[in-house]
Amino acid sequence: MVVHRLRNADAELRRRPTALTALVVVVALTLLLCGGGLVWTSQRTPSKAELDEIRSQALDAGRSSAEVLLSYDHRTLKKDFRAGRRVATGKFLSEYRKTTEKSVRRSAEKNKVTVTAEVVSAAVVTATPDRVVLLLYVNQNTVSVLVKDGRIDQNRVQMTMVPVDDDWRVAKLNSM
Repeated sequence: MVVHRLRNADAELRRRPTALTALVVVVALTLLLCGGGLVWTSQRTPSKAELDEIRSQALDAGRSSAEVLLSYDHRTLKKDFRAGRRVATGKFLSEYRKTTEKSVRRSAEKNKVTVTAEVVSAAVVTATPDRVVLLLYVNQNTVSVLVKDGRIDQNRVQMTMVPVDDDWRVAKLNSM
């Protein structure tokens, strides 16, 4: 009889941790599902209307940014390059700063270069809420002591736009 009671007590002790383990598992699964729901909600796919708005905003910003970045006048370089830095971000901002301050400034001042860029056509290649890739056709009119009558270069540019604060900025720019 005593042995039987000890066996029952032992079995009871073994069941309690099992019940406690089951409770811990249920609580953990509940927290995991709630957390997963929050992540899913925050990473939801934007609606067609939201994505259309993103495309439109990035395209408008890209058009004006391309004209700012690809235009400069030897008489107003400091102002022109400051405007270019305002529409750039990340690694591209660093590259733009180095290029304009070193080679472009020197050449523009030496040869009295004025470049006026005009986006003649643009389209969205890909779009997500945090990255929009654009293709732009840009005409650049260059006048300098070397090209007095001017020269128009027709360029294709791929531009990556990213949201920064409440604006779209240029994160990458490649000539094609």
